[in-house]
Amino acid sequence: MAHDSPGQVIPLYLDEKQYRLNDGAFLVLDGTAYYTMETQSIGKALFGGQGGFFVMTTQGQGTLLANAYGSIKKLC
Repeated sequence: MAHDSPGQVIPLYLDEKQYRLNDGAFLVLDGTAYYTMETQSIGKALFGGQGGFFVMTTQGQGTLLANAYGSIKKLC
């Protein structure tokens, strides 16, 4: 089942900078990069702004493809 609104896929380059993503944003990794799944407390999941109860923390070097429903805007 896929969402009916258009989305956007962006590459994130992992090296010195790493990311935390909610589990629905992950598409694929390459290189020596990998991720670990972490559970968050109910407070962080509801009010922390990082998605649901499960988040992915990246490590290593490579490229991560992430997706979102709608457009993605870089904040910093």
